[in-house]
Amino acid sequence: MRHLLFLLLALGSAAQAAPTTMPIPGQNWQISFDAPVLNKMKEQSRPGQFVYVGNAGKFNLSLHVEDPGCSGGTTHRAYYECFWPKASRNPMIAQETVVATEGPRYYKVAFDIHAPWQGRILVLKNLNYLIAYRGKWIDLHVSVVDPQADDLAMLEALEKSLVYDETPAPK
Repeated sequence: MRHLLFLLLALGSAAQAAPTTMPIPGQNWQISFDAPVLNKMKEQSRPGQFVYVGNAGKFNLSLHVEDPGCSGGTTHRAYYECFWPKASRNPMIAQETVVATEGPRYYKVAFDIHAPWQGRILVLKNLNYLIAYRGKWIDLHVSVVDPQADDLAMLEALEKSLVYDETPAPK
């Protein structure tokens, strides 16, 4: 699972949040949010799909933009109803921590993963923002390893700043 790929990057605390904007290739829109300055691990664009993966210390982010994977996928709720039954099968998810909330801009699923590492259990705080926009499904997934108060504040800043909109015309 991609969460564990970043487990070894659990050094230091997450950096301060700064404005981040990602134009989506092949689309006429972008997604913006406050996040630490990310080290790009992967970026891939194919017709109908865009993937970005980056991290900053113990903060991890992945962005997946793709065509809907289930019929009726034009709403945030439809995306959640298709996505979560599969994703929730991960045996490392602490089921008692799962909280799903529907809002006007996204359907958010928050959960913790408890992962054994060097003789102890690491907590990975995870947030999936599931968005249906302009015929695409957007999964903005963020996680923080062993989050502290400043990490949680940074996650709140990301959530408050999250927008997706038309790409401004060049000046």
